[in-house]
Amino acid sequence: METAAGSDPNFSRVGAIALDTNIFAEAPGMETLRSLCSRADKHGRIEIWVTDTVIWEWGQHLHGHHVSLRAATKKLHSAGFSVEVPDEKTAKDIALDLSGVITSLGSSIRVLSTADFAHEALRDQILLEGPAKRKSEVKTGAADSAHLRAYIHEGRSRDLEYVVVSADKDTRTAYQQWLGTEGPHIFSDLRRATEKIFGSVPSDADGLSLALRLAYEGNVLLRDVTISEGNMGDWEDLVPDDISSLSFDVDAASAKLVGLNHTKQDATALTFTAFYLAEVRIAGLLESPWSRGSTRTREATVPRALLRADISLPAGSTSAEDALVTNCYVDAGGSGWREQSDALDNVMDALTLVPGITVELDGLASWPEQRRSQSSNLLVDVAGVPLDLTLYGSYFGNWELTASYGERKVMLKCDDLGVGFTDPEGDGIPEYYDITAFGSEAWSGNAEFAINEMLFEARRAELTGSANDTEEESPQ
Repeated sequence: METAAGSDPNFSRVGAIALDTNIFAEAPGMETLRSLCSRADKHGRIEIWVTDTVIWEWGQHLHGHHVSLRAATKKLHSAGFSVEVPDEKTAKDIALDLSGVITSLGSSIRVLSTADFAHEALRDQILLEGPAKRKSEVKTGAADSAHLRAYIHEGRSRDLEYVVVSADKDTRTAYQQWLGTEGPHIFSDLRRATEKIFGSVPSDADGLSLALRLAYEGNVLLRDVTISEGNMGDWEDLVPDDISSLSFDVDAASAKLVGLNHTKQDATALTFTAFYLAEVRIAGLLESPWSRGSTRTREATVPRALLRADISLPAGSTSAEDALVTNCYVDAGGSGWREQSDALDNVMDALTLVPGITVELDGLASWPEQRRSQSSNLLVDVAGVPLDLTLYGSYFGNWELTASYGERKVMLKCDDLGVGFTDPEGDGIPEYYDITAFGSEAWSGNAEFAINEMLFEARRAELTGSANDTEEESPQ
């Protein structure tokens, strides 16, 4: 089988998907694993491989959260709150519990032992071979070596082709050292792997229509969504370096649909990616500099954070209640752009996430070349209704963009966000720019999606068959 560096191989012969520890930021997403095993069970020919060492590592991460939970509930109990303090558990206890849960996910799951590869794994770590490396002068990599070697042995002993899902470049390095061009194909994320292995193809009109209808139900889809620290976008201004144990609370009722793409379907599921603007509360623990072990909670609320949710609906269902968010990435926005032209380019890129646009948009190249330094007009067909875009100003200076669609209108304005500075050594902060949207209210932070929000709200009744009781006001 070809390596990930080559062109896509013929995945029709693949019989297993092998999971690396780092496919999840910390602890495993059990609903994601359950959905994966369910699809594999329905497929009937695909196994899901995970090793005991991978489960141990996940258990160790969960143990850290368990310790934090016990500490927090103890403090609440001491303060008079009626809360139950969880029983004390070791990392081994949690790993055993986790192993039991994982083995019960379906007939397709196989937990492989690494006992036969411990000697080789230790040798790799000591000699810094395979996935081994130094971290702060400490040699690591034995656990990674063990489970990667277990996958090789399983594939060879059963003459079974498999793929590996791993976000770690050391995995690729190890297989190249051990197997050269004969190594398994490596995917960096689970969504891409499942698309390829289960044979997903672009959905037909009925599939796209169902995906759109479901995507409008963000209040249901995002109701229990979890977001890991590994899926954070731009949060530097909100989260100091000394904050730990971050958590995110998505206000699902506030979610506004602003994009849809990657709609695929096969015999097991309909999958798609939906984009939302929603209120997100972020919280974390800040350790007191005056009292060791004493922490306090820091919180911040982002009124329109951008959420990119990968969603899977089991075949045969049409209900959002059955859909699963397999991954959710969140970005606070508000970091601005170095150039005004980049801001406008992102507005045009955002429009490509609107189904029904019949012209191919290509950022700034979509606008008339000869009129870039003055007022420019661009008509974009959206499901038979013209979206009228009028740009005032130059791409390379501050600009205003008015978008009209039927009776609705929104205006975007690009202005200086910070003047920047440079110290005598040449270091500093460059000048940067931000977009403000003016519709029923003025807002910034991911405002490049304001036109998308208007279009999806305008087409809600058309695409879902429901009445739209939300009216947008025109800018004054």
